[in-house]
Parts: sequence; C-alpha cells; structure tokens
Amino acid sequence: MLPLEAEYRSRPFPPATEADIRAFEKAHGEALPPSFRAFLKIHNGWQCFWGAFWITGVSGPAKRRVDARLREATKDDVLADAEWTPKENLVVGADDNDGFLVFDAKPTENGERKVLDCPRGFPENTFASFADLLAVQLACREKEIAKLPKAL
Repeated sequence: MLPLEAEYRSRPFPPATEADIRAFEKAHGEALPPSFRAFLKIHNGWQCFWGAFWITGVSGPAKRRVDARLREATKDDVLADAEWTPKENLVVGADDNDGFLVFDAKPTENGERKVLDCPRGFPENTFASFADLLAVQLACREKEIAKLPKAL
C-alpha cells in the first residue's frame, strides 16, 4: 500500500494564540462557541479531519482552505438554495465536494452552537456542539480501529 500524499493526510495544526482568537471574534462581531474556542487553543484547524473535511482555524492554512472552498461554492452559485448563508452562519469546515460544516445562527444559553453538517447546502446531520462533533468522530474512529487486525 502506498502512503497517502501529504495533502490527503489527517493533520492538526499548531494552536491559535488568544490574540488571534480575539481578533477573529472582533472581525466577525461575535464570540466563538466555548468548545470551538477550546479546540482552537489546541489546534488552529485540522487538515482532513473527517475524510476530506477540513476544520477551519482563525488563521493559517486551514482557514485559507475553508475560505477558498466557500468562495468557490459562492462563485459557482452552489449555495443559492442552501438553508444557511455565510452571513448568518459561521463556516466551521469544508470539503472538496461542496460540503460544509456550519454553526447554527443562534447560540444556546451556555454560548454553544449546534453544528450543521450540510453536504449539499441542506443539514443532514446536526451535532449539539462542536465538542459533540468531535466526540462522535472519535467514537467512529475507535470502532474502525477496533476492526483492524491485532497484528497492526
């Protein structure tokens, strides 16, 4: 089996600084959900986090990749009929097939926001928070790893 090329490997990026996080929040006019803020203090984005999905950061390569996907989808009018808009919903992640992870526009009492998995502009899965998204993905990966032969 050939190793994956670097652009297709799952890879977290180094942490964002508190100053970078605050600057992002100021530029967007709202506070980020607590679980996403906590993630950013560990990883400022994640390449190929979930298959081809990249999780954005507040700066750096992951943010540039997700922003580019959003610009392409907007330019190609892919999101014309979507149930969310980049003006109302912060984009958390994107893949190469016009799939997006977006925060719900309304925060809960504790400041968290639901994460909507929108593969074709319409939510197909909803996670209670960014932390819930991470927990679900971890559980899925643990199940897949458990299926591997013990010799690995």
